Amino acid sequence: MPNDAGKGDKRRAGKNFEANFDKVFGAPKKVKGGSFVMRNGKAVPRETVAKQQSTAYVPKEFEPFKSTIDGSVVNDRAQLAQHNKRNGVTDARDYSGEYIQRRGQERVEKSEKALKQSRHNDVKHMVNTILRRG
Repeated sequence: MPNDAGKGDKRRAGKNFEANFDKVFGAPKKVKGGSFVMRNGKAVPRETVAKQQSTAYVPKEFEPFKSTIDGSVVNDRAQLAQHNKRNGVTDARDYSGEYIQRRGQERVEKSEKALKQSRHNDVKHMVNTILRRG
């Protein structure tokens, strides 16, 4: 018995295996090296993709102002940061319109909830008063 150990043990490819492999399965494709990026679900060579150009951000010139909180004159952004920290305030320009709307809606919902709870407590109190008086 030439092969008692079972399948796979000491099996070797036949003489024609290598030659017939490419005929049966097709020749293996050579992998192209390089750097790739994903575009529309496909890997594309990085060289073919146009680079995005970024531009420098140039903030508007700072306009000095007199603080309505402590009366000091704020001349630049560093002084504004110190002023805000010292007085415990923030700049309204730091908040987007979306943020302000969301916070306003949260305040409305909170006050409606508090009003509902207050009315509930008032009704509960009236019922208890009526029941006690009999």
